[in-house]
Amino acid sequence: MPHNARLELDYQKIDHPPGYYINAQSGYVVAVNYVSVEITVMDNGRKLSAKSTGEKLTAEQKNILAAADSDSEIDIKIRFRFKSIVRDKDLNSEMDFLGELTVDVAPETEAEFHLGCKKIPDYIIESVSKKISEPQASQKIMNAVVKFTVNEAGSTVDAKVLRTSSDPEIDKLLLEVIKDMPKWKPAESSTGEKVKQTFRIVFNDGC
Repeated sequence: MPHNARLELDYQKIDHPPGYYINAQSGYVVAVNYVSVEITVMDNGRKLSAKSTGEKLTAEQKNILAAADSDSEIDIKIRFRFKSIVRDKDLNSEMDFLGELTVDVAPETEAEFHLGCKKIPDYIIESVSKKISEPQASQKIMNAVVKFTVNEAGSTVDAKVLRTSSDPEIDKLLLEVIKDMPKWKPAESSTGEKVKQTFRIVFNDGC
């Protein structure tokens, strides 16, 4: 939580009910109603998208979600209207807010790293730090977000930097370390077929 929002929460000293959340610019806000929900699935290079009005998904959206197979990427955009509640003042003017989230569909049995999922960030940070003399390397890596795929053979492929570390050399090393990772136990479908799986690593939050 941003520092200013944390201070505002401490000032309020209340347990806010479902529907409330913290916005760094507006203080407390309460959702009034949902304007739209847009679901987009990237599946084998195809883009499938459908939009609803209100919070309930349409039959088309449900069909798109049901058709998303392992390693599909789902983008969710929720536009809703809210009111700001700043300390003793309720701002009655309603405002629209767009929330976005991207998730990957997980297979029946997820791919396994030999040290365990929670150790992946540590492994990458330690491996990169050994290759660079930059004293602040580990701190810079914490700013980065990377994405890669474990294929059917257990190899790590298609590594990308989604959010830079702010150091081009460190970004390059991140990709090299991911490419050279030891083989994983590949993911499996519900029928036992080996399938690929995509991972996103947020270094200050794990995998």
